[in-house]
Amino acid sequence: MISCLNIAQTLYSRGAEGTNAQFLEHFITKVVPVLHLVSEKNRLLLLKAVADASAFASADMAARALRVVYDLIKVHVPASDAAVSVASPVAAPVAASEVETKSIPPIAPISQTAAVKINFSVVECLLITFHYLASKAPSALRDVAGIFTPTGQPSDFRAGLREKREILTTRLEFLKTNLSGYIAQVKAVDAKLQEKLKECKDAAEKKVQHEKRQSVQVALATTRNIERLTAALVAKPSQILGSNAVTPSWRPRKAGAQAEAKGVDNKKR
Repeated sequence: MISCLNIAQTLYSRGAEGTNAQFLEHFITKVVPVLHLVSEKNRLLLLKAVADASAFASADMAARALRVVYDLIKVHVPASDAAVSVASPVAAPVAASEVETKSIPPIAPISQTAAVKINFSVVECLLITFHYLASKAPSALRDVAGIFTPTGQPSDFRAGLREKREILTTRLEFLKTNLSGYIAQVKAVDAKLQEKLKECKDAAEKKVQHEKRQSVQVALATTRNIERLTAALVAKPSQILGSNAVTPSWRPRKAGAQAEAKGVDNKKR
């Protein structure tokens, strides 16, 4: 299925519609909601393929699929430490004591407090998909997530809109809290790996450390994307980032994007 979806992206990028659009919609509305039935090995590969393909969604398809992604964000991002969803499957967490030796898994960075687990790789995929679909069907955001620009019309006060917005923003704010601690942890690992690379004299050992650092860089790219995608949604007014605004962590980063990311890190320091 994943291979078919990846191949289909080539057709989408060339303007293919009809059956191909139905194929993508089937994945988002029928397959993605039952991720817990997909093997852990393929779960993230599937989400990445869906995120990439969603950039080519039609407006009608995006409007129908957006609600599914909104509901999945609610499942995979709890509102508080106590609000853990049992329907949210995640990979085994990496303990702080193991980070230096195992490095950061390139496809499954995990945050864990005493009561909550968040798979940041899954969350990145869902947020990217949400933004991509919302950019195709912005009018659907009002009914799906309560996100809209107030006009003063009676429709602005429709029942349930404020609650939907609060459900999303509460989770995203909690996500930001967990994310900050994880970023600090990953940066500490990155610093240690840089020091080890400087000390390495053996070529084979240097290669091993370099591969570990590449995994850490992917984890950092994941967290940077989540920071940006989350900040855009909780902003007032909310901002929707299209397919050209964010480079997913699993894609090669352009030189300009890398320089921009370093600039953001330097400012934070």
